[in-house]
Amino acid sequence: MKKLRILSVLLAVLMTLTCFSAVTTSAALTKSVSSIEIAEVPDDIYTKSPEEMLYGIQIKVDYTDSSSKTFTVSADNVDEVNTEDYSDSLAVSFTSAEISVGINSEVYIRVLNYIGDYIMVDASCYGYDYYTSQTTLSYPEDYDLPELFCKDYLVYRNNPDNTLTLVNHCYVPDYYNYEEDYKEQPVVIPETINGKTVTAVADYALLGTIHPSSVTVPKTVNSIGDYAFGYCFDPNAYGDNHNVPDNVYNSRLSYKLANAEDDDTFLVCIQFYGEDTKSQSDELQAEYLSECADYEYDDEMGTAYATLTKAQIYSMQDVEDIWIELLYERDSYISEDVYDFAEYAGNDAEMSVVIDVYADTDNELDSLCEELSKKYFGGRTDYVVDYASYTMRVNATFNQIKAATEDDSAGYVYFYGADGIYYDLYKELYFEDDNYTTDVFAVDYSEEHQTSDYTDYADTYFADCEYDIFCFEGQETLIIKCATKQQIFNAGQDTDFGIDLFDFPLINRYNDIVIYGENGSAAQTYADNNSIDFVGSGSEYQLGDVNLDGKITVADSTMILKANVDLITLTDEQKKLADFDQNGFINVIDATEIQRAIVNS
Repeated sequence: MKKLRILSVLLAVLMTLTCFSAVTTSAALTKSVSSIEIAEVPDDIYTKSPEEMLYGIQIKVDYTDSSSKTFTVSADNVDEVNTEDYSDSLAVSFTSAEISVGINSEVYIRVLNYIGDYIMVDASCYGYDYYTSQTTLSYPEDYDLPELFCKDYLVYRNNPDNTLTLVNHCYVPDYYNYEEDYKEQPVVIPETINGKTVTAVADYALLGTIHPSSVTVPKTVNSIGDYAFGYCFDPNAYGDNHNVPDNVYNSRLSYKLANAEDDDTFLVCIQFYGEDTKSQSDELQAEYLSECADYEYDDEMGTAYATLTKAQIYSMQDVEDIWIELLYERDSYISEDVYDFAEYAGNDAEMSVVIDVYADTDNELDSLCEELSKKYFGGRTDYVVDYASYTMRVNATFNQIKAATEDDSAGYVYFYGADGIYYDLYKELYFEDDNYTTDVFAVDYSEEHQTSDYTDYADTYFADCEYDIFCFEGQETLIIKCATKQQIFNAGQDTDFGIDLFDFPLINRYNDIVIYGENGSAAQTYADNNSIDFVGSGSEYQLGDVNLDGKITVADSTMILKANVDLITLTDEQKKLADFDQNGFINVIDATEIQRAIVNS
């Protein structure tokens, strides 16, 4: 069987000649096409090559005189197959005498190179009369699924072990109303497809999709990859809740892909629209950052530029609330551009400032270019976004700032080179907003990181600032939020500190998404790790907690052994918890695995 690259078929039928013909009777009469629809699709369509997939499809054409004809696509009426004119499609043209009622015209069929499960037929006559029809295809239950296929607009990979992995999305239906009709739609992942179990969601599986309203994950899924439900921020999808200015039509969050190569270091999708140029758009692609090419907007809208390996994107004046700075190597994080913008924006805008250390010379930067570490920062939504940007922390000595937080809850904050930020807490801190709570735990720091060679900055440098310390996935940072923040710049000009300014309405990529799934499942773990709302079902107990006492002990293993010799009877819920190796059977192996887990815990 040939591997099918194309499983979604969009039949765009363009009738280049007239859609009606003259019928000679005692009076001149005409009839024209009134509707067109897909009448039948062969059962074996999935087994054919892309060039032959159309063969056997029947198209029913109705006319204004109540007559109709059924047209069958076949090798006999296909004139040519052309795959060179379209980079993303297969074009087939054939003679359509039956559709045109006797007049020999041509019909063009495009087979778009998308993975999908829809066939759509479009027809138009000189662009005036327009007809469309679509039908849903279903894989036969006994069909041997291809390596990649689409089901309900989700792309799955058929794995060698007969399991399935969700790897992408394929929003193909209703091609012309794609964005409007499929925005904010729920995503439901099935447990099985054609007898094969869905066990994983790949990295970046739904990254960049139209923002789903919810995601339902079955209990069969035991692995969910990084950024599986991440998306490019579209402020228009969220109304006025995120302080997006009226003169900015679209601005999308930029963040680092964990495993990206150098040429794809940043995934950037940013578009600026100014008041006077709403019809124009510019998009900064990754190459502008990696190749350090200059790229400029009109000064009234904002300027984006790259020098050496430093890339900076920020907006000026009209777009003051949307800007972001991405930092790589540079002899200083402070530039005139930053100062100018900071002074302007500081007049009436709240800013979030992250203090980072940097090396004093280009040579130090060159030698430490691999010392990049994650940086998390807050914006107007006061949320620390993971992978929001990458920067270097490259200072060989300690620098110390006293963090004057409320209730004296935080002690001293230490900055140590590329190793990140270390701090000591007198008590547990937490930060919360309307949607979630993020706990901040004490972080140990070793004596070797301490040094007497530090500068103690006076509190007056930060007199008008508020302080928050965040810990997120093991990375720590001090967030200094200032209303007027002129003192910050004085602190940074001739010291070991550079200043990294952010005034961007950062949105949690998962804001508003709800994940539905089994309690204790991979879906819940993923939701918890990414601050996503989770609605659980099924057991509230951990796998292995057979006696339902809230912990896993030898007693649970003993219950399994007793149940296997019919000394006790387990409830349905206990049976699910007793199947520790998740193979569908409850036996001494499960009891042994529980004991091994207890020993290793």
